Amino acid sequence: MAGKIRGCVACGQHDEHPRHVIAAGDTSVPWHMDCHAATGCEVCRQQIADAAGAQGDELRTHLIALGEARNG
Repeated sequence: MAGKIRGCVACGQHDEHPRHVIAAGDTSVPWHMDCHAATGCEVCRQQIADAAGAQGDELRTHLIALGEARNG
């Protein structure tokens, strides 16, 4: 399950890794979850805490599993 290719405002990479996208007026600001966690975003910190450095498809799989466990 691939995501939309976007840039990350923190590191500038363009890929389909999971993001935390913040609405800012008429635009959106996409962050890689690990980049955003490094700036102090508690939402991202909590979501990737047990991901053991996973990125891309591995992080997406981890996040989907978290959602399934919560919705159980």
